[in-house]
Amino acid sequence: MTARVRGITIDVADLERAAVFWSSLLGVDIEDRHDTYLWLGEISPGVRLILQQVPDSKRSKNRVHLDIQAEGETDLVAVVEALGGSRVGDVDDLHYSLTVVADPDGDEFCVIHRLSPALGGIREMP
Repeated sequence: MTARVRGITIDVADLERAAVFWSSLLGVDIEDRHDTYLWLGEISPGVRLILQQVPDSKRSKNRVHLDIQAEGETDLVAVVEALGGSRVGDVDDLHYSLTVVADPDGDEFCVIHRLSPALGGIREMP
């Protein structure tokens, strides 16, 4: 059997605010909306980001998060902050360098600056 990830769902308090944040950050369009769900375009081949409006707020650290890397020389942390997100902290060690950030709902994700080839081969950002 082969299983494939087709979507990643993020719970949000404000669907419209989250849609603007994530579609702007990832450069994808809003493709569909139904009640408390909103689907964005592909964020990776065959994978969509789905936003689900929920009544409860985030209570603790995310158990699953996204790792995102900008293309070119974009300061992705500055973009996150300009879109209403926030910087949580920086991590720098032998194998990787990243900044933990959060979307406007407080959901954390990582902006990768450098990752050794042994951990996935993402090139070092300038």
